[in-house]
Amino acid sequence: MRKLLFAVCMVASMAFASDINITLCQEKNYNCQVIPVKNVKNTEKVGNGTILRVNFANGKILDINILGKTFEIKKGKKAKGR
Repeated sequence: MRKLLFAVCMVASMAFASDINITLCQEKNYNCQVIPVKNVKNTEKVGNGTILRVNFANGKILDINILGKTFEIKKGKKAKGR
């Protein structure tokens, strides 16, 4: 019964996940890096705005240090890897 409930929860969480591209730049439109990320549930700033936290649909977390950098997040179908 637990396995069935876990499977239903995983399917439901994957339904709300999306693919995004995170663009980190040293300065505005200078020395940029694009990071394609899949199955993202949500993103948020933590640590006084110095860390971008990416929460995945499977429960894992990715923290990206954004101190002194600009960033842009693009969501949806256009967020394909380069």
